[in-house]
Amino acid sequence: DTYVPRLDHKDFSFNIDITNEKGSEALATIRIFAWPHKDNNGMEFSFDDGRWNAIELDKFWVKLAAGDNHIVRKSKDSAATAPDVPSFKTLMDKTEAALSSGGDLDLHEFESATGMPNRFLLPKGNSNGMEF
Repeated sequence: DTYVPRLDHKDFSFNIDITNEKGSEALATIRIFAWPHKDNNGMEFSFDDGRWNAIELDKFWVKLAAGDNHIVRKSKDSAATAPDVPSFKTLMDKTEAALSSGGDLDLHEFESATGMPNRFLLPKGNSNGMEF
């Protein structure tokens, strides 16, 4: 068998603490961005210059209670991504299982192909990591 590893990352969560100072419930749009802090020469970006290199990791709406709110958003729930298409091996395994059991081949989780795969949410970086 030939195996080609895919670019991937482990699932993670965004932990967001936000204060609603309105005194009543409010609907908020949360947008999460990331960008490198330094250019290719190691020079630090100003905020204004850095934002031109930003990628949007997620965007979602949430109801905020009055006062302090803690939000946990899983990376796999990002609006910018979609579940990955299955590998050929996964398709073969599911097909074999369906044939041997006489059941249906269930691929409903792969119906939407809108957006990039979840595994592409984070940039590749390097072996030492990247500062974002």
